[in-house]
Amino acid sequence: MKDSLVQLTRYWHIVRFKTYANLKRDIDKTYLGTLWWVLEPILSTAVFYVVFTHIIHNRTPNMAAFLFIGNVVYNHFASSINGGANAIVGNAGLMQQVQLPKSIYPIIAIANLSWKFVFSLVVVFPLFWILHCPVSLPYLALPVLLFLQLFVVVSVSMPLSILMPYFQDGRTLLSTLLGIMIWVSGVFFPLTKVPEAFRPWFYLNPAVPLIEGYRDILMNQSWPRWSHFLPSLTLCALALASGFWLIRKLGGQITKRAL
Repeated sequence: MKDSLVQLTRYWHIVRFKTYANLKRDIDKTYLGTLWWVLEPILSTAVFYVVFTHIIHNRTPNMAAFLFIGNVVYNHFASSINGGANAIVGNAGLMQQVQLPKSIYPIIAIANLSWKFVFSLVVVFPLFWILHCPVSLPYLALPVLLFLQLFVVVSVSMPLSILMPYFQDGRTLLSTLLGIMIWVSGVFFPLTKVPEAFRPWFYLNPAVPLIEGYRDILMNQSWPRWSHFLPSLTLCALALASGFWLIRKLGGQITKRAL
């Protein structure tokens, strides 16, 4: 694991360059460019808001801010894991031409999506203030929360990206699983609605404490409840270690399997 981290540090300039190039390509190929990074979560949140407040009559306080935070954090969680897990298969052609550490490819995919997440969150901060969610001292915890979020998605993506060339059905399976998980990640309801006996199982899902943490800071002006992160972070640390172990064991055969 130490050797893999040293390799990542050595090739960090490539991660920066590829992330910048991918973002520029995404901006250049549409008329609205970066505006889509903000419009997309706002439009999907608007649909959820209409369904949950006017059709289902959900009475959760400040529902617009509640849904937006859940939606944007879960979307980053799901799209980063999906993008990171499929990064090696998607770059099989490039891997034939250039010899780079395999762990770089998931990191680049996640970095690309993370810049869009941060941009969309920062741009809509004024909307939170309009929705009676003022700036408070716990905002200082946002960088820590973002770091944990990146740790979670990298940890989950790394072993999946190595296994995906050996199990091509995994792409469909993962996409389906992430689509189902949105319903048990607290995006549409607070965890207080879940019977107390089941809550420890929910906290094994890494998206749950992340969404709660952002809501605590942005909506409740309170510090995240760090103890809720322990179960999922322990699992993520094990996943990351297994990912680097798989790279060491299977790294030489991955390019051939990914083609």
